[in-house]
Amino acid sequence: MTREQTRGGFRPRKPSTLVGYLPGDVSPPSASELAERLEAAGLAVDRRRGDATRALRARAPASGTTPERVYELSVQPLPPGAHPDLGFARLTQPQYAAMRASRFGVVVRTRFAGEPLAAFHAQLQVLAAAAPELVGLEDVDGWAVRPGAWVLAAAATEVPPVPTSLFTIHVVDGGGQLWFHTHGLRRCGTVELEALRVRCEDGAHVGGLLNTVASLFVEWGLPPAGEPFLVGEDVELGWLPWRFALVALRGVEAGTLADRDEAHRAPSAVLVVPARARGPRWTDVGALAPALADDPILYRSTMETERAALLARERLPAFRALHARLGEREGHRFLVKLGWPVDGATDGTREHLWFEVHGFAGDRVDATCVNAPYAVSSLAEGRRGWFPLAPLSDFSLVTPAGEYGPDTVALLDVPPPRAEVLS
Repeated sequence: MTREQTRGGFRPRKPSTLVGYLPGDVSPPSASELAERLEAAGLAVDRRRGDATRALRARAPASGTTPERVYELSVQPLPPGAHPDLGFARLTQPQYAAMRASRFGVVVRTRFAGEPLAAFHAQLQVLAAAAPELVGLEDVDGWAVRPGAWVLAAAATEVPPVPTSLFTIHVVDGGGQLWFHTHGLRRCGTVELEALRVRCEDGAHVGGLLNTVASLFVEWGLPPAGEPFLVGEDVELGWLPWRFALVALRGVEAGTLADRDEAHRAPSAVLVVPARARGPRWTDVGALAPALADDPILYRSTMETERAALLARERLPAFRALHARLGEREGHRFLVKLGWPVDGATDGTREHLWFEVHGFAGDRVDATCVNAPYAVSSLAEGRRGWFPLAPLSDFSLVTPAGEYGPDTVALLDVPPPRAEVLS
């Protein structure tokens, strides 16, 4: 079993299982067809004769620092009622209908070898090679459903998808308290994250905090339980196993032992905050809500900053084309994030600031700074001008139907109206 070294010890990685939903009117590929598709993509295939499930084993050889990766593939029928009802809020009505009409799925199963995000990206590429006609994706371990176009777009790029694609956050309303918990992190060699005793009004801030911490844990490893650690400027956290957290945080109403089925009794890390006053050592993450509301600087790993910048640059032409078509449409905001050298820095440190786009010309953008810089005296909130695109690190299109960034802009032709998006 593959194990991941973390600051908390060695943890086994769960397998990662993806199911590509095939169009309802398309016959599933035979084992030979699957093998041909995989071999064309550069994988070595072990054929299994006489297997009614069309099961194959494919191997991607080691190369440089990339380890060998092994995949188990099969074609399986999707019985009526087997389709998941998770994550459909991000599907349009046609995408939802196409997945519901699917009769067969191509299953790709693997254990992540090497860096988790790169391994997940490679698994998506194997699925896209095996089922290029797929209409949707069920990420079994991440408890997520995505449109097929997302898989094909992610597979076509050399840059992995955003780290938050590795997991989802589920929220359980306990009648006044919210219980946050993730799905998908155990396949990355760490544990799932939780937040208990969350007030409804703090939910948005806590969700963003979990996204940040989960992404850091995937790359940096799990710190020791019960020891404080920093996730941003003056943002200090700790974590406790969920059974200990139920004792340390009195008055938990959602996420108690009675609320947990087998899937939610596996080891997990409940985020807590070091108490500043006498009494219990820990309190819930709601204690950070006032600080989070002030938009503090949260840490972002170097790997993720570089990944996001590479993908933003790769997909900038699509973003510019959308601005040319939709830039004047009411309710649409186009934003770019540019990295500026910090005052006095000699090590290349940059502060990444958002600018609202008014137009593009060559390698420059006409934009207005919408952030108040912390350490860049040459810029100020509200300043408009022509700025170079060379330090681009991110972009965002905000529409009435949702927000689109480098990881999702390739899916967007014309933003679907709100009525088309399922809730």
